Amino acid sequence: MLDIDDWDQIFEELHSEKELSQETKDFIKFVEANEPALLAFKKGTLKPNYCELPLNKLNYTVPLYVSQETRNFVRLLIVRATLETRKGNYDEAANWYLTCFRTARLVRENGSITHHQTGGANYKLAADNVILSIQNQQFPREVLERLLQDLVEINDTIPPMLESLKVEYLMALYSSELEYTQFAYNMGISIHHPSVPPGLVNSYLYVEGEPEIYLRLMRQWLCNVLPELKRPYYLRSIYSSGSSSLLLYNPTASSVKKRFKMAPAEIDKVWIKSPFFLDQGRGLSYYALIGDRMEIRRIMLVSSLRLEIYRRRHGSYPAKLEDAFPDGKVPIDIFDPAGAPLRYKKEADGSCKVWSVSFNGIDDGGTSMGFGNDDTDFGYHLGKQEETE
Repeated sequence: MLDIDDWDQIFEELHSEKELSQETKDFIKFVEANEPALLAFKKGTLKPNYCELPLNKLNYTVPLYVSQETRNFVRLLIVRATLETRKGNYDEAANWYLTCFRTARLVRENGSITHHQTGGANYKLAADNVILSIQNQQFPREVLERLLQDLVEINDTIPPMLESLKVEYLMALYSSELEYTQFAYNMGISIHHPSVPPGLVNSYLYVEGEPEIYLRLMRQWLCNVLPELKRPYYLRSIYSSGSSSLLLYNPTASSVKKRFKMAPAEIDKVWIKSPFFLDQGRGLSYYALIGDRMEIRRIMLVSSLRLEIYRRRHGSYPAKLEDAFPDGKVPIDIFDPAGAPLRYKKEADGSCKVWSVSFNGIDDGGTSMGFGNDDTDFGYHLGKQEETE
């Protein structure tokens, strides 16, 4: 892979009609030289399933380079798509973009949280460049319609984050024999509870002198966490040890206290200081936000395609967002506290905005839109008004 400092610059350059820089020209030669590999990769994404390793072989020391390297493949595929667009081969360009989205789905299939994150990154790369194509009005309406149809099918088969957490449990299960020092090195952890005797530190979820108890604790923790992730973002409990729904046990349950030497509240105090919780539990909200951001991006991309198809048919964007949907049903904003639909506004210059209230749950009017941490709303600002195609 060539050393590229600014991928966004290369993508924007390829989407434009400007003279290409020497760096971009050199990279195009690299892509062309690897055409056989890209074709083989494209063929592989049409397979229904993908798993880097059998589940009983997964553990925390298994490197995930294969999945992470798919990001570079997706970048090559995007370049491939933009090259076809520049030649006017729009159907072929759409096929390469669909290959990117299938890659995002397959990486998350049977994958851990790391796969979950990588799949989200792949989807983002492809989505951002499809939006650039829409902004530049490069694809004919018929191609956009087919792209939309295939994209909806792919979106419907992308595994939820719940599946990633279940695989994380299996990874912990099959990593139980690791020496603590090896585990800590791989996970970047240097903390364990001071009450752990030196002879038992190989159980990195040690609680109360029972090396095997961590699996029971993890199962209990997952039983509390997984239902939360099924709820809309605005209805979830706070991801912290202070949330009763995410504690391991109810501190008032006398039946639990009889089973352990330590009281339930004391068990929780040890649990939230354990290496596993420090690495995974405390960061669960971060992983969940990645999943939420990917979901709203999927919703926004489909909505943007529908809006652009409507514009191509009627000559302008619709006055109301529901007009762009065949059944008139606008997608629900997963961040809106009241469960309201996405926001939409047609501007005086013929462009339009579609947005979500984002993590803060407040409608800021689409004044600062994107999908970054500093954006107050998540969404897109699309195009200019033109004649009917």
